Amino acid sequence: MISKTNPKIISLVMVILILFISPFGYSNTVTSMQELMKPELIRVQGDDMVIVEGATVSIYSLKNNKLIKKFGTLGEGPQEFKLLPGGFGLEVTIFPDFVFVNSIGKISYYTRQGEFIKEKKVNSLGRMTPFGDNFVGNSLVAGKSQGPEMGFNLFDQEGNKSKELCSLPMPVFKGKNATLLDMISKVIPQYQTAGDRVYVAGKKGLEINIYDKEGNAVGSLKHNVPLLKLSAGEKKELFNAYAIHPLYKLFWDAVKDAVVISDEFPAYKVMVVEQSRIYVQTFTRKNNTTQFLIFDLNGKFIKSVFLPLAFENIMTPFPFTIDGNNLYQLVEDVAADSWQLHITQIK
Repeated sequence: MISKTNPKIISLVMVILILFISPFGYSNTVTSMQELMKPELIRVQGDDMVIVEGATVSIYSLKNNKLIKKFGTLGEGPQEFKLLPGGFGLEVTIFPDFVFVNSIGKISYYTRQGEFIKEKKVNSLGRMTPFGDNFVGNSLVAGKSQGPEMGFNLFDQEGNKSKELCSLPMPVFKGKNATLLDMISKVIPQYQTAGDRVYVAGKKGLEINIYDKEGNAVGSLKHNVPLLKLSAGEKKELFNAYAIHPLYKLFWDAVKDAVVISDEFPAYKVMVVEQSRIYVQTFTRKNNTTQFLIFDLNGKFIKSVFLPLAFENIMTPFPFTIDGNNLYQLVEDVAADSWQLHITQIK
C-alpha cells in the first residue's frame, strides 16, 4: 500500500509533522514577531495578547496576530510609566473588561483595545492587582532577622494597606563588598490571583499559600520536588549570567564577590495561575522539554507534563505565560535577529 501512495503526499505529511508536532506529541505553532526588540513579559487571555517591552505595552489579536494598539513611554507624566533602575517595574494583567497596568507609583486602566480609561498615583513601589472591589499587592519590607522580605497585603481603593497576608524572605547574596538580591537563581516570592483567591509562593521547597478575599488563609499547596545538582559548568554559566544582567552589569565589579552559586537548582522557578489550574515550572528536563506540575485551584495535584520551553540562560526561560490549554512563549531567534511566538497545546 505504501508503494502506491503519492510521494508528494508523503512529503507533505512529513513537513506537517516536523513543523507542528513537538518531541512529546504536543502541537506547536510558531509565528514571527519581527517588530519586537526585547520583550520582557507576555500575558494572554482569550484572543488578546499583551507584550511588554520596557515602558511600552503592545496589544495583539491572536485571531490574526495583528497589532491592535501600542501605548506607553518612559516618564512620570500622564500616560507615562516609571520603571526601576535596570528597566524593571512594569506589570500588566488582562481582565475581562480592561487591561490593568502597574508601574512604579501608579496604576492605569486601559480597554482591551488599548484605549486609555484612567490612572491613579499610589504610594507603593511594589506590584498591585485589582482584587474584588479592592487590591492585593506586594512590596519589599525590612526583614525581621536576615535581610529584606517581600510583604503581601490587601489594599483599599485608595491604595492604603488594609491587611497583611504574609511576609517571605527575599533570596540575597552577602559578601565582603556588597549585599544584593538573587534575581536569577532562586525563587523570588510572588503572588497571583484567580477568582476570589490569592496564591502566594516563595518558601523553600514547593509550597504555595492560598488566601480568600478577606485575606484569610484557606489552604496550601505542598509538593515534594527533588532538588537537582548543579554541575561545575552549570554554576559557571549561571555566574556569567549575573555579569550581563541589567540590574548588576553596571556595577558588577563591586558586587561579584557577593555571588556564591548554590549547589542545587531550586525546587521550581515560577508559578502560573490561570482560570482553573496552577502550573509550576520545575528544572527537570527531558531532551528539549521542561517539567510542569499541574494542580487544581485548591492545590490538589493533577499531573506532570513536559513542555517545550526555551531558556535565556540556564535558570531563566524566555517570557512565557499559560492561558487555557496553551503555553505561549516569546523566543529569540538570534540567527534571524528576530523574535518568535511559540504556542504549545497542553494535553
